[in-house]
Amino acid sequence: MISVIVPFKNAAHFLPSLIRALTIQELPRDQFEVVFVDNQSDDGSSALITSAAPSFVYRLASYTARKSSYGARNAGVRLASGTILAFTDADCIPEPQWLAEIARFYERAESRDAVLSGDVRFFFADPTSPWEHFDRNVHMQNAARAVSNQIATANMAVLLANFHRIGDFEEVLSGADFAWSARAAQESLRVAFVAEARVLHPTRGSFIEMRRKLDRIAYGQGELCRQAQRGLTLELLRYLIRMVLPKSSLLPALSVGTELGAAAGMVLFVGLLRIRFSQLLSFWSGYAGR
Repeated sequence: MISVIVPFKNAAHFLPSLIRALTIQELPRDQFEVVFVDNQSDDGSSALITSAAPSFVYRLASYTARKSSYGARNAGVRLASGTILAFTDADCIPEPQWLAEIARFYERAESRDAVLSGDVRFFFADPTSPWEHFDRNVHMQNAARAVSNQIATANMAVLLANFHRIGDFEEVLSGADFAWSARAAQESLRVAFVAEARVLHPTRGSFIEMRRKLDRIAYGQGELCRQAQRGLTLELLRYLIRMVLPKSSLLPALSVGTELGAAAGMVLFVGLLRIRFSQLLSFWSGYAGR
């Protein structure tokens, strides 16, 4: 049995597509369940799930202690009845073979000490948007991250027993999947990239959407540093150095400029500089617990 864990907050726009995708999974419906966990929605997302009356086995829970998709995931794990956990996000669209590929992976004895990292394939709403190209080019590079034993919960699977061995996700705003990855590596759990276990993900198409994402990541990194009791001055310096490196803003802008033209590359570069400054403030806020 596979337990699919889906945290969500104000995801009414995305949930119908996710539910349809889960309905047409190739894995027989008696071999998986879905645990939806509402993390402080106020847009009727939970009611939408109930009214959709999914034809697969599902549970609907809530996590209200704080704004944290990772806290919601932990709550979902506690309700799971499967021996395999599969994580994805409310705005993802799993392809029909997604769960079947996860099941096949864990049928092999050599996979018992592995965490599965699946492919995340971006799709465009506006192919002329430099922000959508940046999102596709930079984020969710799961094949490359798997080499470094990093996992993204947008498409991740792990045996329930191994999850409990490593422990819960840190209940921060963002980045807890990579922190969990580091702990898993210390316990000799390898990351295996499985391209066939694929989900689709919409790209973020505007400066505002990208700023929200990157600010959230920076805030979560600050929280993780505070929890690890690392010195603020040194961590801010490290973060600042990472932000001003050419690969942070210049190289992505040049890449998009090659695809869409110099004007689009310049728009992206200027926007990224603004976001990087915002990220520094978000990192400090996360570290300070504000």
